[in-house]
Amino acid sequence: MAKFNLSRSNAFDEKGKKLAFKFFSKRGGLPSINDKDDNDNHDYSKTDIKVFFPEKNITIFVEAEVKSERNWEFISSGVDIPIRKIKYALKHEKNGLFFMVKNDELEVLLIPMKLFTMAFNDCGDDYIGQGSVLTSTNFSMPEHGCHRVRKFCNTVNRRGIEDFIRIPLRHVYRYYNPFKE
Repeated sequence: MAKFNLSRSNAFDEKGKKLAFKFFSKRGGLPSINDKDDNDNHDYSKTDIKVFFPEKNITIFVEAEVKSERNWEFISSGVDIPIRKIKYALKHEKNGLFFMVKNDELEVLLIPMKLFTMAFNDCGDDYIGQGSVLTSTNFSMPEHGCHRVRKFCNTVNRRGIEDFIRIPLRHVYRYYNPFKE
Protein backbone atom coordinates (compact mmCIF):
# COMPACT_ATOMS: atom_id res chain seq x y z
CA MET A 1 0.00 0.00 0.00
CA ALA A 2 1.41 3.37 -1.02
CA LYS A 3 1.92 5.91 1.74
CA PHE A 4 0.70 9.47 1.46
CA ASN A 5 3.47 11.69 0.13
CA LEU A 6 2.94 15.42 0.81
CA SER A 7 5.59 16.71 -1.62
CA ARG A 8 4.17 14.48 -4.40
CA SER A 9 0.68 15.74 -3.56
CA ASN A 10 1.84 19.37 -3.76
CA ALA A 11 3.58 18.70 -7.09
CA PHE A 12 0.37 17.15 -8.44
CA ASP A 13 -1.58 20.22 -7.28
CA GLU A 14 0.76 22.56 -9.13
CA LYS A 15 0.67 20.40 -12.24
CA GLY A 16 -3.14 20.38 -12.07
CA LYS A 17 -3.24 24.17 -11.98
CA LYS A 18 -0.84 24.49 -14.94
CA LEU A 19 -2.83 22.01 -17.00
CA ALA A 20 -6.12 23.71 -16.12
CA PHE A 21 -4.61 27.01 -17.32
CA LYS A 22 -3.61 25.34 -20.57
CA PHE A 23 -6.97 23.58 -21.00
CA PHE A 24 -9.12 26.68 -20.51
CA SER A 25 -6.78 28.97 -22.45
CA LYS A 26 -7.11 26.65 -25.47
CA ARG A 27 -10.87 27.09 -25.23
CA GLY A 28 -10.91 30.90 -25.21
CA GLY A 29 -10.71 31.41 -21.46
CA LEU A 30 -8.49 33.83 -19.57
CA PRO A 31 -7.41 31.93 -16.44
CA SER A 32 -5.91 33.58 -13.38
CA ILE A 33 -4.71 32.34 -10.00
CA ASN A 34 -7.51 32.64 -7.47
CA ASP A 35 -6.17 30.99 -4.31
CA LYS A 36 -3.51 33.52 -3.24
CA ASP A 37 -4.00 36.50 -0.98
CA ASP A 38 -2.31 39.91 -1.36
CA ASN A 39 0.84 38.58 0.35
CA ASP A 40 1.01 35.55 -2.00
CA ASN A 41 -0.09 33.18 0.78
CA HIS A 42 -2.36 30.27 -0.08
CA ASP A 43 -6.01 31.02 0.67
CA TYR A 44 -7.72 27.66 1.16
CA SER A 45 -11.18 29.25 1.12
CA LYS A 46 -10.88 29.95 -2.62
CA THR A 47 -10.75 27.71 -5.68
CA ASP A 48 -7.42 27.33 -7.46
CA ILE A 49 -8.33 29.23 -10.61
CA LYS A 50 -10.78 31.79 -11.93
CA VAL A 51 -11.45 31.72 -15.69
CA PHE A 52 -13.04 34.60 -17.57
CA PHE A 53 -14.56 33.90 -21.00
CA PRO A 54 -14.74 37.32 -22.74
CA GLU A 55 -16.89 36.13 -25.67
CA LYS A 56 -19.66 35.04 -23.31
CA ASN A 57 -18.84 37.51 -20.51
CA ILE A 58 -18.89 34.74 -17.88
CA THR A 59 -16.50 33.71 -15.13
CA ILE A 60 -16.13 30.20 -13.77
CA PHE A 61 -14.26 29.01 -10.71
CA VAL A 62 -12.12 25.89 -11.00
CA GLU A 63 -10.63 23.53 -8.44
CA ALA A 64 -7.92 21.53 -10.24
CA GLU A 65 -6.16 18.27 -9.50
CA VAL A 66 -4.08 15.54 -11.12
CA LYS A 67 -4.84 11.87 -10.52
CA SER A 68 -2.17 9.18 -10.78
CA GLU A 69 -2.73 6.37 -13.25
CA ARG A 70 -3.30 4.02 -10.30
CA ASN A 71 -6.09 6.20 -8.90
CA TRP A 72 -7.53 6.91 -12.35
CA GLU A 73 -8.37 3.21 -12.69
CA PHE A 74 -11.03 3.57 -10.00
CA ILE A 75 -13.22 6.13 -11.79
CA SER A 76 -15.20 3.47 -13.65
CA SER A 77 -18.01 3.73 -11.08
CA GLY A 78 -17.77 7.51 -10.78
CA VAL A 79 -15.50 10.35 -9.79
CA ASP A 80 -14.77 10.71 -6.06
CA ILE A 81 -14.21 14.23 -4.72
CA PRO A 82 -13.19 14.70 -1.07
CA ILE A 83 -16.00 16.07 1.10
CA ARG A 84 -13.64 18.79 2.38
CA LYS A 85 -14.07 20.51 -1.01
CA ILE A 86 -17.71 21.32 -0.19
CA LYS A 87 -16.62 24.87 0.66
CA TYR A 88 -15.90 25.51 -3.04
CA ALA A 89 -19.10 23.88 -4.27
CA LEU A 90 -21.31 25.83 -1.86
CA LYS A 91 -19.68 29.10 -2.88
CA HIS A 92 -19.67 28.43 -6.66
CA GLU A 93 -22.53 25.99 -7.16
CA LYS A 94 -23.78 27.68 -10.34
CA ASN A 95 -20.45 28.64 -11.90
CA GLY A 96 -17.88 26.17 -10.56
CA LEU A 97 -16.13 23.12 -11.95
CA PHE A 98 -13.88 20.44 -10.56
CA PHE A 99 -11.10 19.81 -13.10
CA MET A 100 -9.37 16.42 -12.97
CA VAL A 101 -6.59 15.37 -15.29
CA LYS A 102 -4.89 12.01 -15.59
CA ASN A 103 -1.17 12.23 -14.82
CA ASP A 104 -0.24 11.18 -18.38
CA GLU A 105 -2.35 14.17 -19.62
CA LEU A 106 -4.41 12.01 -22.00
CA GLU A 107 -7.75 12.60 -20.33
CA VAL A 108 -9.57 15.44 -18.54
CA LEU A 109 -12.79 15.33 -16.55
CA LEU A 110 -14.96 18.36 -15.76
CA ILE A 111 -17.49 17.97 -12.96
CA PRO A 112 -20.06 20.71 -12.28
CA MET A 113 -19.96 21.76 -8.63
CA LYS A 114 -23.77 21.83 -8.49
CA LEU A 115 -23.74 17.99 -8.60
CA PHE A 116 -21.52 17.94 -5.53
CA THR A 117 -23.94 20.12 -3.56
CA MET A 118 -26.94 18.06 -4.75
CA ALA A 119 -25.35 14.90 -3.36
CA PHE A 120 -24.28 16.67 -0.17
CA ASN A 121 -27.79 18.01 0.43
CA ASP A 122 -29.68 14.85 -0.60
CA CYS A 123 -27.54 12.37 1.35
CA GLY A 124 -26.84 14.39 4.48
CA ASP A 125 -24.74 12.24 6.80
CA ASP A 126 -25.72 8.96 5.11
CA TYR A 127 -23.25 7.17 2.84
CA ILE A 128 -22.31 4.01 0.98
CA GLY A 129 -19.46 2.19 2.65
CA GLN A 130 -16.61 0.93 0.51
CA GLY A 131 -14.25 -1.92 1.35
CA SER A 132 -14.53 -2.79 5.03
CA VAL A 133 -16.59 0.33 5.81
CA LEU A 134 -20.27 -0.51 6.26
CA THR A 135 -23.03 1.47 4.56
CA SER A 136 -25.07 3.67 6.90
CA THR A 137 -28.42 2.10 7.80
CA ASN A 138 -30.54 5.01 6.49
CA PHE A 139 -28.76 5.43 3.15
CA SER A 140 -31.02 5.80 0.13
CA MET A 141 -29.55 6.40 -3.34
CA PRO A 142 -30.76 9.74 -4.75
CA GLU A 143 -32.41 9.55 -8.18
CA HIS A 144 -29.55 11.51 -9.79
CA GLY A 145 -27.04 8.94 -8.51
CA CYS A 146 -24.64 11.46 -6.93
CA HIS A 147 -23.94 10.26 -3.40
CA ARG A 148 -21.65 10.18 -0.39
CA VAL A 149 -19.01 7.42 -0.06
CA ARG A 150 -16.97 6.53 3.03
CA LYS A 151 -13.74 4.55 2.65
CA PHE A 152 -10.25 3.98 4.06
CA CYS A 153 -7.53 6.22 2.60
CA ASN A 154 -3.93 7.16 3.22
CA THR A 155 -3.76 10.52 4.95
CA VAL A 156 -0.81 12.72 5.89
CA ASN A 157 -0.21 10.98 9.23
CA ARG A 158 -2.07 7.68 9.03
CA ARG A 159 -4.50 5.45 7.19
CA GLY A 160 -7.99 6.60 8.08
CA ILE A 161 -11.60 6.88 7.04
CA GLU A 162 -12.51 9.71 4.67
CA ASP A 163 -15.75 10.85 3.08
CA PHE A 164 -16.17 11.64 -0.61
CA ILE A 165 -18.92 12.64 -2.96
CA ARG A 166 -19.16 10.25 -5.92
CA ILE A 167 -20.41 11.70 -9.19
CA PRO A 168 -21.47 9.05 -11.75
CA LEU A 169 -19.71 9.33 -15.11
CA ARG A 170 -22.98 10.06 -16.90
CA HIS A 171 -22.82 13.55 -15.32
CA VAL A 172 -19.14 14.16 -16.13
CA TYR A 173 -17.72 15.94 -19.18
CA ARG A 174 -14.86 13.84 -20.55
CA TYR A 175 -12.12 15.02 -22.93
CA TYR A 176 -9.61 12.66 -24.57
CA ASN A 177 -6.20 13.97 -25.72
CA PRO A 178 -7.19 17.50 -24.63
CA PHE A 179 -3.69 18.97 -25.00
CA LYS A 180 -2.97 17.60 -28.46
CA GLU A 181 -1.88 20.36 -30.84
